[in-house]
Amino acid sequence: MATLLGTLSRATNLLRHHLDARAVELGIGASEYLVMRAALLNPDVSTAAIRRSLGVLDPAFSDVVKRTVYRGYAIQIPYPGDRRTRRLALTLPGEVAFGITASMQRELEAYAGSGSWMAETVDRIDAVGRRLATIPPAESYLDDLPIDTA
Repeated sequence: MATLLGTLSRATNLLRHHLDARAVELGIGASEYLVMRAALLNPDVSTAAIRRSLGVLDPAFSDVVKRTVYRGYAIQIPYPGDRRTRRLALTLPGEVAFGITASMQRELEAYAGSGSWMAETVDRIDAVGRRLATIPPAESYLDDLPIDTA
C-alpha cells in the first residue's frame, strides 16, 4: 500500500511542479495561488482563517503571505474594529497574475482529467481498496510471525 500512496503522492507533486514551472515567471507557486484564491473568494476572511482552512503551519504561511505582499500581488489590511487582525486583498497585478495562473491550472486539470486512463486509474484504486477491505486484521493472524510493515 505504501507504494500506491507513494505513487499518488509523486503524481500530485509532479502536477504541482509542472504548474509551478509554468507560473514561475509570475512569481506564483502553488501555495501563493491557494492563498490568493482564498483571499479572492472571500475578501472579508482573516489571514488566520485562510491559514486554518489551508491547514498550513504558521511559519510557512507567513512566508507565503510575505512573498505575495513583497511581489505586489496583495496587501494586508487591518480590520476596522480590531487592528491586530489582518485580511488579505489582491492588488490589480495580483488579480491579473491570479487569472493567468488559474487559467493554466484549469488547462492542466482539463488535460489530466481527459482520457479514458483517468477512469481506469480510479477504478483500479477502488479495486485495490476493496481487496484491502477483505484482508483480515493483523490480530487475527495466529501463526505468531512478525507482521511486515515495510
